[in-house]
Amino acid sequence: MPACGTLDDFSAALASRSVALVVQTVGQLEDEFDVEGMMAAERVHKERFAVLAQDALDGFNTGRQGLGSGIPRPLPLSAGACTLCTTCSCPDAPCRHPDRALVSMEAAGLMVSEACETAGLPYYHGPGTISYTSCILL
Repeated sequence: MPACGTLDDFSAALASRSVALVVQTVGQLEDEFDVEGMMAAERVHKERFAVLAQDALDGFNTGRQGLGSGIPRPLPLSAGACTLCTTCSCPDAPCRHPDRALVSMEAAGLMVSEACETAGLPYYHGPGTISYTSCILL
């Protein structure tokens, strides 16, 4: 997502979070050149994560009255570029869904391998696999 912000923009948001829900999708590939398998695993991951992220945001918005003002909004960070819209409006126009757009973990300044290690998840699942990792910071 070209208009996701800078590392400085994310610095305070990351520093204010103490919990991360890290999720992965691991796909099996026919061989190391199985681009279709890679794309299928990515599609499944992004579809599932978009639902999870929206559920987290909806839950926050619904229960916000009882949470108090000190609780930050969940920050969902995805794998790769945002694919919410078929055609991205950025950079020619503002994002059509800034409240639902998904920024990648890397664009926010996170190292995916370190996030996996901290969460106790493997970053590499062995030959013939591809993994996609996302998180929701609370």
